Amino acid sequence: MWNKNQLEIFSLLQIFCNPKDSTYRGEVFLKKNLFVFISVFLVSLSLNAKETDLSINLEKGISVDITGHQGGYLGHPRDYNATLTQVEIDSISYIVNTLAFRSLVSILKCKGELEAAGDRVDQVHPLRFLEVIFTSEQLKAGIRSIRGRGWIWGDFLAGFKNSLATESQIGNMTKAQINDFAAKVGINPNIITPSIEARNWDQLMDSLITQIPRRGNHDRYDD
Repeated sequence: MWNKNQLEIFSLLQIFCNPKDSTYRGEVFLKKNLFVFISVFLVSLSLNAKETDLSINLEKGISVDITGHQGGYLGHPRDYNATLTQVEIDSISYIVNTLAFRSLVSILKCKGELEAAGDRVDQVHPLRFLEVIFTSEQLKAGIRSIRGRGWIWGDFLAGFKNSLATESQIGNMTKAQINDFAAKVGINPNIITPSIEARNWDQLMDSLITQIPRRGNHDRYDD
């Protein structure tokens, strides 16, 4: 019997071989990585590899540029005080939920949609982006899940770090903004201020994930 990841790779190969039957928009990606897919698939069959072993091979051999060129300087500061539109909120939710809870094959199929969602929120101040995540129990669970997904977390965080660094470098991460953000998500600003001032974005994300309290019946969102 094939394991879950073997079935996912086989599905990707079917998409490659039958592009007219698929709405997948990343044919170039598949062409560039076809050798990796076939190699991992054949090796996993011959060795009857465990699912965890195959996951490691996938993470080493495949990378998806989820965030594209987003997060750079827009020519003006991102407006912390701007009210987020429903489209922006929905786009943030889509990005987090897709990366957190969808399969590898599904994420690769959604690459174009993920990049489009990223474009729709590129103008959002990074603290407001985080506010959407950390005021939703479902998205809190989602960001925890993404952190455990290897290269998916790395690709997500790479683009987001760019946005944080850009706004910090132009002085658009003020004490007032940090205090306001901390009050909205329910964390002591003294916990996150040192990370922001040091531009230690990995530490900032770890603090938000581990220190912001979960509320209500949050277990229903956990795996």
